[in-house]
Amino acid sequence: MGKIDLDISDSQPEKLREDIIQILLKSGLEFSDDKLSIEMITGGTSNVLYLVTIDSETKFKLMFRIYGAGSEHFIDRQQEIESMKLLAKHGLGTPLLAEFNNGICYHYVEGKPISIEEIQLENIFSLVAEKLAKIHQIPLESKQNVLWTRIENFIELAPEFEEEEHYGNGIFNCKDDLVKEFNFLKELLENCDSSLVFCHLDLNFPNILYDGSEVNFIDVEYAGCTYAAFDIANHFVQYVGVQDVLDWVKWFPKKDFQISWLRKYYAAFSDTISESQIEATYQLVQKFVLCSHLHWGAWNLVQAKVSELDYDFKD
Repeated sequence: MGKIDLDISDSQPEKLREDIIQILLKSGLEFSDDKLSIEMITGGTSNVLYLVTIDSETKFKLMFRIYGAGSEHFIDRQQEIESMKLLAKHGLGTPLLAEFNNGICYHYVEGKPISIEEIQLENIFSLVAEKLAKIHQIPLESKQNVLWTRIENFIELAPEFEEEEHYGNGIFNCKDDLVKEFNFLKELLENCDSSLVFCHLDLNFPNILYDGSEVNFIDVEYAGCTYAAFDIANHFVQYVGVQDVLDWVKWFPKKDFQISWLRKYYAAFSDTISESQIEATYQLVQKFVLCSHLHWGAWNLVQAKVSELDYDFKD
């Protein structure tokens, strides 16, 4: 089914409900209007999310994601659609129901987001490592690396620094400093030994759902082909979250944890992985951590410029 030519308006509850019903009808879904309920839920930092319960008795639920204003400048929405289809094809993602002008509708995934405390538990992080390993094994027809062009695009879209703006510890004093850092990291890592694979690329805790027995990954807006080591590094960086105070010393995983995680990851590929290979991957992951910082740092600068969401991206 092609894209439905309709923009969902979430400014008025009645209009929102009417738009959602129209999309469900155009998708060929049969339902009773009086059993349908709509609930806004906490979303990400670039979308608005609605949980639509078609029937509370059958527990048939759908997610409607309305794209944030300006997000098309740094998210390839067509790539997101293709990624969702690819994951669903291999039983590793939720099926897409409909695509409309300013968002998508897909099947709801049961489970609750894991917490920073839960990810420390071996039974939980083992499931995450094994699931990511399965995603990294998805066959790809084309292996076009998205990482460098994406970071470069974020930096290009970022506004010039204002004189009164000082970020972090003052490591980057102007936009040109971001460009220099990008060039340094690309030269350092673009010919590394890590395989080019299909990656999630935004594996933070809200995107990892646990149902008591297994984990599922959601929200593949940034998914694409790049280095496996970057996907792992980016996951570790996001252990620190997006809280008001980012405690890197407390929450960024220590070496012994990362090594244990990598053992679980590689066990999903082979029983014969050597400790030297695990150590080499660990060392490479630490370098890709720098790419993750630059990637999301530039992303936040762009968001601060274009997003209408109530969120302090610059902070």
